[in-house]
Amino acid sequence: MKQGILLLISICLLLLSGCQPFTSEQSAEAIGKGEDGFITNIDPEAKTLLINSTYYKITDQAQIKDLNGEILDWTDVQIGMKVKTWYTGELDKAFPNKGQARLVLVLTDESSLREREAVTSAIDYVKKSESQQFMVLKLTHIPEEDIYDIELMKRSNLDESFTVMVDGETKEILDQH
Repeated sequence: MKQGILLLISICLLLLSGCQPFTSEQSAEAIGKGEDGFITNIDPEAKTLLINSTYYKITDQAQIKDLNGEILDWTDVQIGMKVKTWYTGELDKAFPNKGQARLVLVLTDESSLREREAVTSAIDYVKKSESQQFMVLKLTHIPEEDIYDIELMKRSNLDESFTVMVDGETKEILDQH
């Protein structure tokens, strides 16, 4: 019995020894994983990026990096870049969503760079004015024919999506439907 009480006290002391008061770092907002996608709008004044259907605010706490870990400047960001995103806090579920970026990782592998060129070609083709904004809903690569099917939608939830087919080699637009 005495050994059981000593064991229980030892376990409690061991558990309590790991408890420390929260620091400001530990109580910081959680970081969430955003969708992988393509930058389709850059607003330098508001410092926001439209990636898929989410606007990410780039604050002083946010970092933009490439796959080599190099920190990129805001001016290095371009339409069509394929990225992975992480955000702090909650995403505002409006359409498009809104959130605060924590990390924007620019994908610079060969496949991502080819996809970037295809997305840029498709957006350039459908964009009639600077104020038009598009979201990439889906990108499919058909390797046998080296064709990219890119499903786009204007930045309004009232619009229907459409698909632009881009030649993977020449980046020429083959079809829009």
